[in-house]
Amino acid sequence: MDVLLIIGFTLFILITSIYILKKNILFGILYVFLFIYSIFAEIGYCFFPEFSELINAYFGKKSFYTFYFYNFFSFSFFFLLFVLFYKKIKKERKYEIKFDKNASIFLLFILYILLYYTYLIGYFIFNYNTIDYQNASDPIFLQSSSVFYKTFAIFYKSLVGYGIIFYVQMKLKKSYNRISYFSFSALRFLNIFNIIILFIISTKIGSRTDILAFIIGVIIFESINGLNKKTIFYLTSLSLLIGVFLLFLEQKRLGEVNSTVEVTLSQKILLKDYFAPAHLLFTAINYEFIDPILVLKSNFANSLILLNVDYLQMPITELIAPGVANRSQGFAFYLFTEGYVFMGFFGFIYNALMLFFGLFIWYKIYNSNFKPFRIMVLTIMCTQVANLARSQSSYFYKDILVIFIPIFLFIYLSSGLRPKFSFFNSKNIF
Repeated sequence: MDVLLIIGFTLFILITSIYILKKNILFGILYVFLFIYSIFAEIGYCFFPEFSELINAYFGKKSFYTFYFYNFFSFSFFFLLFVLFYKKIKKERKYEIKFDKNASIFLLFILYILLYYTYLIGYFIFNYNTIDYQNASDPIFLQSSSVFYKTFAIFYKSLVGYGIIFYVQMKLKKSYNRISYFSFSALRFLNIFNIIILFIISTKIGSRTDILAFIIGVIIFESINGLNKKTIFYLTSLSLLIGVFLLFLEQKRLGEVNSTVEVTLSQKILLKDYFAPAHLLFTAINYEFIDPILVLKSNFANSLILLNVDYLQMPITELIAPGVANRSQGFAFYLFTEGYVFMGFFGFIYNALMLFFGLFIWYKIYNSNFKPFRIMVLTIMCTQVANLARSQSSYFYKDILVIFIPIFLFIYLSSGLRPKFSFFNSKNIF
């Protein structure tokens, strides 16, 4: 019976995700990632309970069935909302994009780029020994670190967004000259340079998420821009190479593995980053961890910056692994766990509404009347979906402050393109 349940769930997601992806790639890609972060946890919990026991999160079959139907209903109700209301969303009026042709803006951008990469590379070289995975995930180190390290960390995290902008601008430059002040050759150089820096620093830190985010962005852009045999071959080859590289980073981060220990195929497949997060939902179900005030408080505080209020994952993780979770490390979270903490089993209603509304806000942000600008912002949003699937809903709104507003400014400085505001004097791009 359990096998049939999981097969049925998988077929349902396969059919509905194709429908959603055809309508809107942002809604669809997050839907798929939420499935990834739940299906491997379900398979592991149901058929390999010893893996769940490794993190003290196996509570018997009753919790599995509650998890299964609660999770299934969350996906189903979201799909229902999408079918009923997406047509209305699509009719939303697109905001206008303006073009400011201003040499001083471009000079300011060049100055920023020079200072940005000089600082990033300089700090990396002179502090090479302190930049590693252990320090990057150590809350004590992060709290006591200097403003210079914090600036370096922010600059490093910006590499993905900047790289996607340069990539999209390069690919669209010949068709839409105003997509960037830079020439095609300059954009190609910036792309290669940015990718090299991203991979070097990520390798040293042992970070896979940023590389994965960049590759997701590239794949999403190429899918939107149009697939052909050459592009499919390019994306397939790129995905295989990156897959091998990410496995290398995993081994580097975990350290040397004892070659005498036999690792089974099921362990190789299941015991990855996507296995543990949904176990917090199993935990919340088992302990009946329901606290709507905590959800509201945590989401409000964490949609802003510098308030240092606990993430929702922290009190739940304490139930099975005391002292493991903090603001920089832990098992991560599974987005649909939030609904259960808010209102128990009927939190699947909350999940669907929360997810649909958050994606609607993001849709409004990227839905401009200039296709290249729209693709650029949409692609950057898609780089965040893997992280969003393993976080709480506050990231829908925090990302607006820490990612999208800075990205809009970066696009403006690099191209003169911006949303229309009446107090600017500029000409319509059309």
